[in-house]
Amino acid sequence: MENIIEVLKKAIGENNVIENEPMSKHTTFRIGGNADIFVTPQSTEDIENVIKIAEKTNTPYYIIGNGSNLLVKDNGIRGIVIQIYKKYSDITVNGNEITVQSGALLSTVAKKAMENSLTGFEFASGIPGTIGGAVCMNAGAYGGGSRDGFFFFYDFFNSKRILVVYQHTGFV
Repeated sequence: MENIIEVLKKAIGENNVIENEPMSKHTTFRIGGNADIFVTPQSTEDIENVIKIAEKTNTPYYIIGNGSNLLVKDNGIRGIVIQIYKKYSDITVNGNEITVQSGALLSTVAKKAMENSLTGFEFASGIPGTIGGAVCMNAGAYGGGSRDGFFFFYDFFNSKRILVVYQHTGFV
């Protein structure tokens, strides 16, 4: 495990790799034992590097956002926890399009949409999760949800951009 830590530190920076990190610091319920390795990548390249290192060393890895829908066992997590919240959360507005990194909070994206007179994302203002979690778990509230739009997303596992369109939006 020590060797992989040094490899990760070299790949994504010493300040972005923590050993034996209490997961209770990263879940909204404030529960959970330690993660063997906790990383906070800052770019798509960092995330890809961590995944490649984990796969090359046959080390299990888990991607989390801000831990709002996460319960961790008292004995912790074996392997690498990749937290995308905070350091991978840029939001860019260009006309009527919002580009968001998967670690951005839904409430922050909803606020940015409102500030730019963009509608359709109001449902997300009260959900305590990230864009990545919303896409994976089809988050929704107040009659709206992530299923109501269409998204491009970057598939880290296959290094390609994918368009997801939901049929009932009328775009298919």
